[in-house]
Amino acid sequence: MKVGHEIPVNSTAARVMGRGEVYESGKQHGSVCQDIPLPTRKPTAAELAWETFVDLSGAKFGRFTVIGLSDGIKGKWVVRCACGNYSARTSKAIRNPNNSADCCEECRHLLYLKKSEIWRRTGKHVALEELV
Repeated sequence: MKVGHEIPVNSTAARVMGRGEVYESGKQHGSVCQDIPLPTRKPTAAELAWETFVDLSGAKFGRFTVIGLSDGIKGKWVVRCACGNYSARTSKAIRNPNNSADCCEECRHLLYLKKSEIWRRTGKHVALEELV
């Protein structure tokens, strides 16, 4: 025989009293962002002599900090996200003023989850830039 406090009142109470909910992301982050530092190099004298070359080492944009030029991928810069993941970006993406809230794929996925949770709870639309 069940006593009243063992029977859930509604579906939310049933989820709380049940086994709980676990969310596992199905995204594959291996090629896009890594927790292992990517090999970098310093700009060569020939690159520094170019009129259009801008050394972005140490620059910050969004949640990223530029570490240096990629040693393995031509024309890309290695960046480190605030969460610790490393990624490769072009200088055009780094200098783009619309990327003020740029972050790695893992952080972006978490921001979308947070945005959808705010929508579910309050019904309000929130821009990703406000969550960063």
